[in-house]
Amino acid sequence: MKSRVSPFALAVAALWAAGPAHAQDGEIPLPYRGAHCTTTLTDQPARPPAFPPAVQTRLDQDLRIAEAALSIAPDREDHHIWLGRRLSYLGRLCEAIDAFSRGIERFPDSYKLRRFRGQTLTRVRAFDLAVRDFERAAALDAGATDSFEPDGAPNAQNLALGTYRSNIFYYLAQTQFATGDYRGLVANMERSIAAMPAHILPEHLIPTTFWRYLALRKAGEGAAAQQLLAALSDDIRPVEAAQYYEAVRLLRGQVREEALTMPRDSIVRFAVAMKHRFDGDEAGARLRLAALIADTPNGYWPAEVELAMSDRGRSR
Repeated sequence: MKSRVSPFALAVAALWAAGPAHAQDGEIPLPYRGAHCTTTLTDQPARPPAFPPAVQTRLDQDLRIAEAALSIAPDREDHHIWLGRRLSYLGRLCEAIDAFSRGIERFPDSYKLRRFRGQTLTRVRAFDLAVRDFERAAALDAGATDSFEPDGAPNAQNLALGTYRSNIFYYLAQTQFATGDYRGLVANMERSIAAMPAHILPEHLIPTTFWRYLALRKAGEGAAAQQLLAALSDDIRPVEAAQYYEAVRLLRGQVREEALTMPRDSIVRFAVAMKHRFDGDEAGARLRLAALIADTPNGYWPAEVELAMSDRGRSR
C-alpha cells in the first residue's frame, strides 16, 4: 500500500527546498545525517517506535497540524519548534534536527530552538554538537526572562514542570554524562536546580539527584554520592519523575531489584544495571545494559555509552 504525502508536507518541503544547503549558523549541515541516525553506539538498528493505532493517529495528526502552521506562517519561531518536536515524538530524530536547524537559520539567536535541537542531537549520539547547542542556548538565554516550556504530552495533572532555563542546564548536564564531563554534569545540574521555581523544585530534585549521584560515583566520590542520596526527602510525591524516584530508592537500598516494576525502556532498568556495575558485578551490568538497548526503540543512549566506553570512570 502506497503511503500518501500530505499537501502540507509538500508545502513545507517546497519551503525548505528554497533554502540553502547548509545551516546559516555554520554548525550543522542540512540535511543532518549523522552516523547514528539509524544505529546505536553498539551498532544495533535504531528502529522507530511502534505506537498503538490510536496514538499513532494522534501523533500523525499533530504532525500535519505543525506542517500546516509552518507553511502558513514560517516567520513564527514556535512553528519551527513544534514541527521539530512533533517529528521527534514520532522517532524521526534526524528530520527533527533538520526542522530545528531551519528554524535557527531564520532565528539565529533562538535559545529555544537550540535547546530542543541539542536534546535531539543527544538522542542521535551527536554529543559534542549537543553540548555546543546547549552552551550557546545558555548564553543566549542569560539575558531573557525565563518561562515555562509548553508540554507536548501533558502529565495527569496538566502541570508544566520545566522552564527553558532549567531544562537547558538539565539536558546539558545529562549530555555531559556521555562526554565524561562528570564535574560539569554536577555543576550544570545545580544550575538547573537554581533556575527551577520553588513550587516544583521537589519534583526536579529527584532526577537531578539521580544524575549527580551517577556522576559522583563515576568520578570516584562515593561518599559525596551517598550523602546526596541521603539528602533527598522521602516525602516527595512525583508527578512525572516516578521512575527516577524508584531508581533513587533502589540506589539507597530501600527497594530490591526483584520488587521493582521495570518498563522496557525505563530509567529504572538503567539504574539496576549501574548498581550492578558499582557493586562490582560487571557481567551482570553489561547483560542488563545490552538488554535495555535491545528492548528500546531508537536505542538507549546512556546504556550505549556505558557499554561502548565502559572503562571511563571506573573508580568508584
